[in-house]
Amino acid sequence: MSDPVRDIRVAVCIPTYDRPEGLRRALTALASQDIGEPILVVVANNRPGDQRVAEVVEACRCSLDIHLIDVTIRGVSAVRNAAVAAALALCPALEWLAFQDDDEIAAPGWLAVLREAGRQWNADLVGGAVTVRDESGALVAGYGDNYRKPEDGPVAQLAGTNNLMIRATFLRQLGREPFRPDYGASGGEDYEFFRFSRALAARMVWTNGALIEEVWPADRIRLPALMRRERRKGMYMVRADIEYDGQLAAAWATLRAGLSLIRVRGSSLGQIRAVVLMKLWCVAGRVAGHVGFRSGGYAA
Repeated sequence: MSDPVRDIRVAVCIPTYDRPEGLRRALTALASQDIGEPILVVVANNRPGDQRVAEVVEACRCSLDIHLIDVTIRGVSAVRNAAVAAALALCPALEWLAFQDDDEIAAPGWLAVLREAGRQWNADLVGGAVTVRDESGALVAGYGDNYRKPEDGPVAQLAGTNNLMIRATFLRQLGREPFRPDYGASGGEDYEFFRFSRALAARMVWTNGALIEEVWPADRIRLPALMRRERRKGMYMVRADIEYDGQLAAAWATLRAGLSLIRVRGSSLGQIRAVVLMKLWCVAGRVAGHVGFRSGGYAA
């Protein structure tokens, strides 16, 4: 008797760590996705032994085909790589592999829109828009409509793996794990992956129609936490930029990022101030990265 999972052509990877309720919301939203064929969801648990994850997965199995794996090596790179490896091994016929985080809710049609954009533009990677809200449902200042772009179509760079679809053949031909282990503690494994993909002439595409909503708890939207987030982002971005472009080009990119502060626009003075502050701390992180600082924000 054949295994139906082997014939699945679309899978979704969700790395998770200590967010059982967020994972429950993510899986519930995925259960309503309709692409006209079965999907597989790979949940990669980076906190082995956490029975809450197994309980959430078991409760959602009535509406989704879910494969749960435990990943003992801590860090975002290890858990993402394990999810990719599991999906590719389980599904020889796989064509598309999507990613979302365990604190996100996919809008109806999310998966279908990503796949259609990939087919339409013959893309290797497809990214979509993320809306960030707090637990009350209010938009987070500076992040409310994160990563939006003016129009759909080819782009030079994508934003992150929290709303992403990758062609399976591209992953199989990479010649390395997608997410480098040495970015596992700092974060930025997705940014480095996009830089690596660009070096391989991968075709990257953006679609505003594939919507994800991300929910942040109160401790993540306090000013010190937001500042650390942006500073860390600047550090890992400049690290990858130096590796792929050299010191001079990376320094020019940092200067451009600083000059962009004078062109910030927003719908209110409060929004403008929030965006400027976040960009300022990202630039500060880039400057710190130029002199050798690295962040350990995701370390165990």
